[in-house]
Amino acid sequence: MQRFDGWLSRTGIAHKKHNNGYHVVLTLPDGRMIDCWPSTKKWQLRGQRMSRNGKALHELVLQQLRPWP
Repeated sequence: MQRFDGWLSRTGIAHKKHNNGYHVVLTLPDGRMIDCWPSTKKWQLRGQRMSRNGKALHELVLQQLRPWP
């Protein structure tokens, strides 16, 4: 969870922590929400299926922060 917290602070994305940090809700600039459970390394784009692919989460967030053509 420390790695996740470090990554979260580096991205600077808006987020709210729930349940003592075991559930984190990220809010993307376009208004979509991502639910993350750092302790189990799971995440899901709200309304979609769960994933454990951390690289996909990282790329999704980076794409929103710095959109490339």
